[in-house]
Amino acid sequence: MENAYKLLDGRKIAADMHSEIAADVSSLADEGWPLKLVSISIGESDAAKLYVRNQSRTAKKTGIDFEERDYPADTTEKELLGIIQGLNTDPRVTGIIIQRPTPDHGRQPFIGQVGCTAHEIVKKLDRLAHIPPPVFERQ
Repeated sequence: MENAYKLLDGRKIAADMHSEIAADVSSLADEGWPLKLVSISIGESDAAKLYVRNQSRTAKKTGIDFEERDYPADTTEKELLGIIQGLNTDPRVTGIIIQRPTPDHGRQPFIGQVGCTAHEIVKKLDRLAHIPPPVFERQ
């Protein structure tokens, strides 16, 4: 029986993806659409710190402006909503990431209601960049 598995070079795939994204980001900036991503962390979480650090590195590699915002664990839903609404009205901000976990797990459904899903964000970016949605094929 022949082996049907293919060995993938993850580092090369990631580098190729970063290069492609950087070209798209540069093209958008040239057209007057610079990208800026704001990360919101609430409370102290080692996992969220790691995610933010990695997101910041990737954004830098691809030319996306990245801003990290940290808020105390006792930030209320009303305050968080005000922060998000302020960012939503800022024309310089093209994306918002709310890091999880948040200190109050009761806040999770609320956060989901005020943000976009990853799928919605990809659809918006695809439209903005005039890129057709990706097609995935099996080999």
